Amino acid sequence: KQLALLPFYHIFGFVAVYLWFAFFSRTFVELKDLTPATVLSTIRKHEVTHVFAVPLFWEKVANAALKTIGARDARTVEKFRKGMKLADKLTGVPALYRLFTKKAFGEVRKNLFGESVVFMISGGGRISPETLRFFNHVGYHLVNGFGMSEVGISSVDLTEHVDRILDGSVGAPLSSYRYRLDDDGLLEISGKSIAAYVMKDGVRVEPGEWFPTGDLAAEKDGYFEILGRSDDLIVDESGENLNPNLLEPALKVPGIRELALVPFKENGRVLPGLVLSVSPYLSEEALSETREKLREKLREAKLDTAVRRIFVTEAPLIEGEEFKLNRRRIASDVMSGKLPERRPAPQEEGTPADPVAAFVRKAFSKALNLPEAKVLPDLDFFTEAGGTSLDYLLLQADLEKQFEVTLPKDFGNAPHSVNVIAKYIRDEINELHSVL
Repeated sequence: KQLALLPFYHIFGFVAVYLWFAFFSRTFVELKDLTPATVLSTIRKHEVTHVFAVPLFWEKVANAALKTIGARDARTVEKFRKGMKLADKLTGVPALYRLFTKKAFGEVRKNLFGESVVFMISGGGRISPETLRFFNHVGYHLVNGFGMSEVGISSVDLTEHVDRILDGSVGAPLSSYRYRLDDDGLLEISGKSIAAYVMKDGVRVEPGEWFPTGDLAAEKDGYFEILGRSDDLIVDESGENLNPNLLEPALKVPGIRELALVPFKENGRVLPGLVLSVSPYLSEEALSETREKLREKLREAKLDTAVRRIFVTEAPLIEGEEFKLNRRRIASDVMSGKLPERRPAPQEEGTPADPVAAFVRKAFSKALNLPEAKVLPDLDFFTEAGGTSLDYLLLQADLEKQFEVTLPKDFGNAPHSVNVIAKYIRDEINELHSVL
């Protein structure tokens, strides 16, 4: 049972999913949405065995899982950290590594995809080593692959060498292809399956024997790692090349949902800048602390003089059918004013103007089928409003989707009133968790 989270407009979604499975008369099921919660429940319910998705999906699931683990008690968090460190030491012994990860992280897998999934592939962009480390260390087998619309799928790393998988290798080229790097480190592909020609600005262009992919890559012992797109490179005023794919993971700090290193064009110059997407419910105090931690990261990476602007927005950086950051589009949206900058008016928490409390009241009203006017700030969901556990599950689902937080599953310890729930959510949003 294969779950392929690949859009039909994309070549892999169309060929690898639609044409391939339609030929074998397989059933297609369209999910109601592509949120991690929906995907996880689908995998568990239907006992999916293979999952194919873009890096964005894997990174969202890994980040959500790490946040959930970080909210557990101190003993559980420490046990998880020790298990991950021990897995790091066992990567050189694949058989022992797989045995240990299967035994040590059963509870994590139970709360993720379950035990049915045996193989997972990421493709369509660079995936971070931290994400590969998380999934493989907890007992799944996630590998990286590479391909293009003009070429097809040309490599997947099927090695048993865990260190190579965690480095992000896409493997050696399949037997019908050859890879090479030009003098600038750009990957070129030769083979029988490459498109005979491509259209550029309405002009037919024949690629010749070697097709230029536009991807920066590194090679070691015949295996390749994709470092990012060449057109994403930013040249700062000192002439140094900045690769966003390599730098962005090192700059992420708690409080930032998405981050993009982009080229801003001002007065004929190209200036590197950072665009941050944060929760609309993040307090000014927490945002200030997030900014300071980001400045520390920039100093550590020696980018404090290279990055000339930091732009904060509450809008998502990935739009519509995009499945990875479009940095040129993001920079253009900032410069044109299309991407709104966060400039909040100060509000006193706990008042009717508080957006968190306002949404919680609406969610109470919906779950309890009560008029909003009757949902007072201290109304107890169970003892005063007569809510049931099923009603509370509906409330939880609405709140977790809106605020991207996890509420306690134990009803006895869960917050029950608007004020208490709103405070709990604000604390969760504003708390700056350390990265596991």
